[in-house]
Amino acid sequence: MMDVINIVFRCLDFFVIVSLGFYVMRQYIIPAVEKMLREYGVFMYNLESDSKNLQLQTQSIYENIQDQDRNFQLMQTRFAVWKKKCDERVLAQKHEQARTDDLMRHRFIVRTEHIKNENAIKEEFPDILDAATKILQIKYHNPHEQRQYVELLISIMKERS
Repeated sequence: MMDVINIVFRCLDFFVIVSLGFYVMRQYIIPAVEKMLREYGVFMYNLESDSKNLQLQTQSIYENIQDQDRNFQLMQTRFAVWKKKCDERVLAQKHEQARTDDLMRHRFIVRTEHIKNENAIKEEFPDILDAATKILQIKYHNPHEQRQYVELLISIMKERS
């Protein structure tokens, strides 16, 4: 009988230990595992959310880079057009300056020639006047020439009136 009591107590011990194991598992281990699984689920959700956010940020940065590249190319084009216009303006100013210089040189030459002619006339005019006066005096000293000159003047005056 001792063996039977021993077996019963052993079975009873076994059931107590198994019950105690179930109790500990149910009270402590299963809630801890469930908590860890929930935390893992939240961690995975946060990780996926962060991954999506990073993808969106990467896409946004890539689009910004493309926009900046387009703006840069547009600015390069504008700068090239501006530089071309500036070069054309500088070239036009150089041509205009050269034309102005040529006109001033030509005007200086004309004025110089005019001044030379004027000075020559001032210097030689008295001699030319004296020579012309002498020639006319000699020519019209003859009475026959004087009469022809007066008749010519009268005929011209009659024609005008």
